[in-house]
Amino acid sequence: RWRDSEHVEIHQADRAVLKIHSAAKKFRAVMDGELVRLERETEIRIHPGALNVLVPARAAQARAA
Repeated sequence: RWRDSEHVEIHQADRAVLKIHSAAKKFRAVMDGELVRLERETEIRIHPGALNVLVPARAAQARAA
């Protein structure tokens, strides 16, 4: 349902800069399954093919069929 929200915009890019305007002192996010601390201005880059994904053998066999 979040995709249908008027408050959500979807764009494609290989780089994004997050600028956090909040009084909170610590900012955290999950990236690639890891909890990381964010600075008030954080650059996120996408590196195609850089993330290796392990899948169960059954899933791999089903995709190959």
